[in-house]
Order: sequence, then C-alpha cells, then structure tokens
Amino acid sequence: MWYNIEEMRGGYQMTNAELVKVFEQTIKQKPFSLSDNTTKSYLYHIGKLIDFVDNKPISEITTKDIKKYLFDVSNNGASDTTYNLSLAAFKCLYKALGYNPLTEDDFTVNPALNIVSVRNVKQEKKTPLNEVEKQALLRNCKNERQFAILTTYLNTGLRVHELVNLTLEQYQNRDKNGRIKLTVNKGSYDDEYIYINEQTASAIDDYLLTRKQCDCQYLFVSNYGNKMTPSCISKTLKNIARWSGQFTDERISQISNHLMRHTMATDLVNENVPIDVVAMVLRHHGLGTVMTYAKTDENRVLEAVR
Repeated sequence: MWYNIEEMRGGYQMTNAELVKVFEQTIKQKPFSLSDNTTKSYLYHIGKLIDFVDNKPISEITTKDIKKYLFDVSNNGASDTTYNLSLAAFKCLYKALGYNPLTEDDFTVNPALNIVSVRNVKQEKKTPLNEVEKQALLRNCKNERQFAILTTYLNTGLRVHELVNLTLEQYQNRDKNGRIKLTVNKGSYDDEYIYINEQTASAIDDYLLTRKQCDCQYLFVSNYGNKMTPSCISKTLKNIARWSGQFTDERISQISNHLMRHTMATDLVNENVPIDVVAMVLRHHGLGTVMTYAKTDENRVLEAVR
C-alpha cells in the first residue's frame, strides 16, 4: 500500500526514511516487481550511501556524491560486483521515486543514470564442470541427501533459492511428466515449472528414505530437521569436491551453487538443444542471459536462433 497522496500534499518534506519506504513499496509492485532478495540488497546499499553523505536529503544527492561514494567503496577493496550492485541500487532508487506519483515531481532527474558500471576483465571465468568432474562429485557424496541435491542441480538447473524453497508437497504432487510448478518471486513473469526426470526422482526417493523425520515442509532438510540454507549447500558442494581429491584448491574455490546451473546450461547448448528450449528449461526470459552459457560455441547458438 502506497502512502496517501492527498495527506502528503501541501509542501510536506519527506524524510529520507520515508522516501526509502516509498521506494521499497514501489519496487515490489509492477512494473518493477523486484524479488525480496534484490530489494533487501538494494536497501542495504542505499542505506550505506545515505550514511556516507551524512543523511543528506535523497533529492539533493548529486552525481558527484554518488561517484565519491563508489570511489570510496572501490578503494576499500569492494569487488566490481559490489560496485555494480551499488550503482544499480542507486539508479533504481531514483527511477522508482520518479515513477511513484507521490514523489515524481521531486525526482525528475536521476543523478546515477549516466555513471558507468565497471567490467572486471581480470576476473577468471568459472568454467562449467566437465564430465570427469561431475562424476567425481557424484561418486564422492557421503550420503543420499548430498547425492540427491547434486543430481537435482545438474538435471534441473535450479537456482539455489529455488532449491532450498522446494517443498516436499511440491515434489510429491509433480505431474505425470515430472513437472513441478515453482513459487515465482523473480520479476513479474508468469508461473514457472521445472521437470524432474527419472534419474533425479530416483535420487530424491532414495534420500526421502533417510530424510530426518520432522515437521519441516521443505524437501531438503538438515540433520536437525531444519530448512537448508544456500550457504550450507555451497559448503557441502565444496566439501564433496575436496573429498574427491581430484580438484585443485583453486578449482574448489570455484565450486558454487550457480556453477551447477551454469554446468547444466552449458551441457544443453553443447548437446545442440535449440536455444529457445534452453531458455525454457532455465526459465530465462531473455536471450542475452542464455548466451552467457554459449560463449564456447556461439556460432551453433546463433544458427539455432536464426
């Protein structure tokens, strides 16, 4: 629910805290419809900027102020990713306040608009897992839960928050084709589905025989019967790689939740799966993101979309 416009008229100067609240309300609605995770991240970076400028009114923050903040962030060792995320938050802040009818008159200019994000050309590419690496991970799982998580990752391309939020009921109620409807919280798109093939279902069914008896609604639970966290799963993946003895320390550092999704996507492209099908499986809504997984064989992808 937005603030009442009529009540706020008459020259009332909103505080930064109130403006941030309006921003938060605005980006949760169309056309922004940002996820809870993105909203939380943006609010954090906006709060840091406000602190940096000593609570200067948001409407008076200049491009120079923002550049000074970003320079300070960079000098203090922040990654390019953090730099770009901060900048994205600031651009969204002024765009949203300029969109909301309550604040649009005071935010006709976006001071962050023309600030350019940075590209870390030195950042090493995290190459997807090859077949030998995948088999090494699968062979060295210590229990059915680890094997089920890894198999689900490699066969569905789930994002980590989708994996941890998958419920036991969703799995048990999948249709005859193995299709599961996800609870979507990423943008304003329609319902999304994943497909559980026989290999994945077999791994999950074996895990369920050993699953901790508890009231937790989520499919994957800890030894204590609690919902597993993304960090817990990431740590598990790295441990499996370490146990195998077939990964260097550098390669282990690259093992992550997203690398599993990246691997699955690359496998599809290399198997000549049409790019629109890849996009559907990954639940991407733009070709640009899918192309990230096709850099090693871009000509084949371009041929597929012609």
